[in-house]
Amino acid sequence: MLKSVSTALIAMSVIMVSTAFADDKPCSKARTAGSYIRLRDDITPTFIDQVVLHSDGTAYFYQSTSLDHPIINGTSTSEIGSWKCVDADTLVMTVIGENYRSEPITSPDDPLLTLRDTAPDSRDRLTLRFDVQDKDTLVRNYFIDWNFDLSANPLDPNAVPLYDPLIGTNTPVYQRVPVLTSDLP
Repeated sequence: MLKSVSTALIAMSVIMVSTAFADDKPCSKARTAGSYIRLRDDITPTFIDQVVLHSDGTAYFYQSTSLDHPIINGTSTSEIGSWKCVDADTLVMTVIGENYRSEPITSPDDPLLTLRDTAPDSRDRLTLRFDVQDKDTLVRNYFIDWNFDLSANPLDPNAVPLYDPLIGTNTPVYQRVPVLTSDLP
């Protein structure tokens, strides 16, 4: 009896210690889940990109530039997907969204050509890889952006893209959005 109780206590101790060490990794669901922004100072005016990582592994990505010139260039929806830690300090996120193009229309009341931004154009699959610097900082070190026809399933690894993917290796920094109690009286 004493031997089985001792064995159970040792087993529980090992599990508790291994769980405690797992949360010490820079990338873990407990430490990394949260909201992050990147200041887009590479364009004027400055915009932000938003990343939200939920502890259940779901993800949200939005680029505020999608509303920059919607009538001229089209726009995109926010993108949703999943994320996971692939090792102690590397996070990978894949999100899916939809793109819209500007569509010329003519109005019977106005013979001038007008544009609207309501025509679905393509689907987007974006995969990003981040170095997890600490609990407040992600540095993107790679992304690949695929666009697919509306009839294609963007999750299908055999789906044929509309054109070659956009690939990037620049390293923008995403900072956690903190709770600023200092804003309150």
